[in-house]
Amino acid sequence: MKKRLPETLFKHPEEAIAFGKHFKAVRISLGLSQEKLALEAGIERSTIVRIESARMNASIDMIFVLAKALGVPSSRLFEY
Repeated sequence: MKKRLPETLFKHPEEAIAFGKHFKAVRISLGLSQEKLALEAGIERSTIVRIESARMNASIDMIFVLAKALGVPSSRLFEY
């Protein structure tokens, strides 16, 4: 059964889920663990977990930080 996100948390929950899945796929394709990415980005591992599981919306600033830590252009994170 699919977990339903609270309507008030996201205006576009489908997009948050798609972004999180794609973000995780990019991270894995680059051979990075959540722990390693968190260390590279200077953030908590729990933040990565929440973005990947669509429990947190990543701000544009966070997306830039994560893209830099991944070594990819930020636009790649939106190619889903």
